[in-house]
Amino acid sequence: MNFNFAIYFSVFIFSIIVLFDVLIKFKKPQSLKICFLGLAFCIGLVSLFHSLEIRTILSVSIILFCKAICVVCILAIFRILYFTHLKTKIHLLSLFIVFFTLLTLSYSYFIGRPNIDNFKYQTMVFGVENVFNTPLLFRIIRIMVLLSYVSFISYFWFIVSKKLEYNNLYFKGIKNWTIHILIISVLILLVNISVTFISFNLFSNQLISFLIYIYVLLVVFYRPQHLNKTIIDLGYGESFNIKSNLDINNQDFDLQFHTNFFFLNPEANLENFSQILNVSSTQVYNYIYGKYNMTFNDLINKNRVDYFLTIIREPKFKNYTIDALAKECGFSSRFHFYKPFKKFHGGTPSDLINSIKN
Repeated sequence: MNFNFAIYFSVFIFSIIVLFDVLIKFKKPQSLKICFLGLAFCIGLVSLFHSLEIRTILSVSIILFCKAICVVCILAIFRILYFTHLKTKIHLLSLFIVFFTLLTLSYSYFIGRPNIDNFKYQTMVFGVENVFNTPLLFRIIRIMVLLSYVSFISYFWFIVSKKLEYNNLYFKGIKNWTIHILIISVLILLVNISVTFISFNLFSNQLISFLIYIYVLLVVFYRPQHLNKTIIDLGYGESFNIKSNLDINNQDFDLQFHTNFFFLNPEANLENFSQILNVSSTQVYNYIYGKYNMTFNDLINKNRVDYFLTIIREPKFKNYTIDALAKECGFSSRFHFYKPFKKFHGGTPSDLINSIKN
């Protein structure tokens, strides 16, 4: 087993683990889930090609396109979580990156004919001259794309550096992870720029690629857990600093949520409860996260489990089945009840009921 196969195949295996982790654990938003899956899938595919040392025109094209998709995914992560007001601009840049990559690959395939012998040194998102023979116009456009990318990353760093000390309820749990995402974006930029002026040997190229791939996968794998259930934008760029009172009255919240048993409603969701309180869903989510240190759905499920623990001791519910009790507590079925019960109480409902009867 040679060194090249060992390092890249290990990345391939890890990418599969990350891929299934995102598929199983991540719920909403779907756009963010697609970005994480895109990173894991593209890195896995590129690593597989590298480990098997497949050096064909098609493999080069797929690898470069996957790298471009990774850049697009990272830009999209910033747009979804932090900079919603840059949605149109980031979309345009992402579309141009994909279009220019495809254009470069098409031109090289039909006209320029890439030099496959130099493929082993390739680390660029876009092909450089010693790999893809492209005209001056393409090189100028590539520089313009890099400058656009630099402007976005610089803006991201500027905003983040100003907000690091803010007491944002969400940002407390995502601050370090955000810094790692920024570091990745800068590493991509540095690699693209440095390879133009520096001739890396094969070992250096492999090591750089391996470290970046592993770094990206680790950041996705160890993402903050509350991201797996987030259904709203974090508003990083526009509403970073949340007011301490959050414009929600404690008494109003307790009245609607606990006294009126909102959590027992099978259709209970964040949007409906926000309308009841006449505030935004962002305010409700941050209020709950700050006061209870959990998501809205977790708060709903915890209160339903607590309600179950209360009613099973009442004579009225003595002959109820677990499925009927689950529905009485707001769960759609017995199946959807078991996982929250185990999370917030432990064991199974059947075991608890039997222990009470005995």
